[in-house]
Amino acid sequence: MKPPSQLLLYFSVNNVLLGFPLSCVREIILLPELVEPPGCPPVIKGFMNVAGQAVPVASASRLLGLPDKEYSPYAHVLWLQSGYALLVDRVLGLLKTDNLSEISKEENISFNEMVERCFTVREQAVHVLNEQRLLLAKERTKLKEFAQIESTRLEEMEAAF
Repeated sequence: MKPPSQLLLYFSVNNVLLGFPLSCVREIILLPELVEPPGCPPVIKGFMNVAGQAVPVASASRLLGLPDKEYSPYAHVLWLQSGYALLVDRVLGLLKTDNLSEISKEENISFNEMVERCFTVREQAVHVLNEQRLLLAKERTKLKEFAQIESTRLEEMEAAF
């Protein structure tokens, strides 16, 4: 049975096309200033301050095992519903899945079972990621703890000034 149609937000990371169901994305942000506190895990590029809340920003290339890179000042951050954000090269647009040709995941790259589905767009594969599989439960817990520490630090800094 064919899954129901959905809107996908698709983007590029190191010339690989990826996507998320639009319902997974809280907000798209042009690369903000990121603060990298001491002891930050390598996958985390830093934290962005959203109304006093420290939101961890993971490097999509590091998270997916792709070569590390410097991001352009025009890169995008996808703030996901799960509470963390993902730094990507560029958001490319929205796609409606019922207008796309689905292809087998086995014929294309898969990042640690993170890929749910694959479609072709202009003869290129778009790998649709499962937001819940990007991080292990233990990693999500550690990220939340780290974000709480950074939020507390931000509150203390704001109170001092």
